Amino acid sequence: SAAAKLLSDAMLYALQTGKGWNGVLDVIASARAKAEENNDKTMLSVLATVQVVEDVFELMAYLETKEIERFSIYDFLERKEKQKLFLLNTPAYQKSLSPLFSAFLSALIQILLSRPDTKEDFTM
Repeated sequence: SAAAKLLSDAMLYALQTGKGWNGVLDVIASARAKAEENNDKTMLSVLATVQVVEDVFELMAYLETKEIERFSIYDFLERKEKQKLFLLNTPAYQKSLSPLFSAFLSALIQILLSRPDTKEDFTM
């Protein structure tokens, strides 16, 4: 879809320039300004779709500026002591966090299913 292409291009730009999540937001803002300037209804419709995840990108851009411990699914799974992971959501942030939770769970499931089979550890 056009929204997926815009997001893919934005991610690629952010990776190539090293601008991180702010780079993604820059591409979206630039596309929005151009669409509004040209009164491009098709692109404005695409941007309305992208707006669903834009709040998540703003949150990620904010977190990039903070000195916090980074979470890694691989590190979490490699820890030998028992671990629990809670994904908490509140109604005030549900619209913004739902796409992020879906992406996280998708990544977690893919990583779990890609791990080698074992007869010793039945927790995956």
